Amino acid sequence: MNYIGQVWRPPSEASSLIIQATVGCSHNHCRFCSMYNQKAFFIRPVDDIVKDLKEMRILTSYVPKIFLADGDALVMKTDDLIIILDIIKQLYPECTSITCYASPRSIKNKSETDLKKIKSFKFKNGIYG
Repeated sequence: MNYIGQVWRPPSEASSLIIQATVGCSHNHCRFCSMYNQKAFFIRPVDDIVKDLKEMRILTSYVPKIFLADGDALVMKTDDLIIILDIIKQLYPECTSITCYASPRSIKNKSETDLKKIKSFKFKNGIYG
């Protein structure tokens, strides 16, 4: 598992597996936030994210929650995000919640179809965080 720089997560994700899907924040110009000032934003390759998920599956027996870090994982291409969600569903059947930070811009830039695709992704218990 390779984390790039300091990884931030909300307090509610303290017990979650943290997977760095992006590095830094896609906006990174908020006057009140300095969390990602030391990082240039980029989206990690899907293959690297999948490698991290597989590696952590070997090391962990129970993962109820996953947080896709860093500052704006929703900015990823919808098809790539769906691939990641699908891999999580396969590797972590006990996982009931996947969350991430999202900027207003990354939400606005998703089409209604994209948002519906993401929303329609369900686990066996019907919960998607």
